[in-house]
Amino acid sequence: MSIGQNIKEGLVKLLGELVLITAGVYLGLVASNWNEQHNETIKQKDFLKNLSMEIDSNQQKLQQSLAYREHVLKTSHALYHTLGKDRLQAGFWKSGGFQLISGWKGIYIPPLENSVYQSGLISNTLHGLDFETIHAIAQVYNYQEEYKLWTRTLIFDKVTNIDNRINTAEALSLFQPWADIIGVEKSLMRRYSSAKTQLQKKIKE
Repeated sequence: MSIGQNIKEGLVKLLGELVLITAGVYLGLVASNWNEQHNETIKQKDFLKNLSMEIDSNQQKLQQSLAYREHVLKTSHALYHTLGKDRLQAGFWKSGGFQLISGWKGIYIPPLENSVYQSGLISNTLHGLDFETIHAIAQVYNYQEEYKLWTRTLIFDKVTNIDNRINTAEALSLFQPWADIIGVEKSLMRRYSSAKTQLQKKIKE
């Protein structure tokens, strides 16, 4: 065998080894990338499942708040027609205070949670999702924060400031803004349902 043939065979063998090494490295990178993406997908779906549970819990709390607020508003309206003029003009506390309202349980501002949502922001899990899902999630939680501000302004700050100078008619009128809160709560309920639908769709992909 000539020297040229030896060199040629050596180069072919070396080239074959390089091809095998390159293919091995490539397949290793592909497998590593697939494994990383797979783990990220599992992480995202776990996050979405927990987020869906948090939204569902908030929706149930809000449903209780909505039913209670509708009851209080209806009762306060009825009292205008059932209480006599003297009691309406008398001091609210002298007329019976909140005991006038059957089933009174306080102003009740539901403790809506956002811990799962915040963890998604901190861990950057939220930002790894598609735009449509991120938008649905952000929209519902932003509206939830606005709702909390509304309840404090229209409910907590007003109702908790009733003093001896306010008569019964004036006190009962402070419940009128609850009609606005009921509208906001119904809107938030719809947003919860819409967000859960989007999350379930994403989880099943």
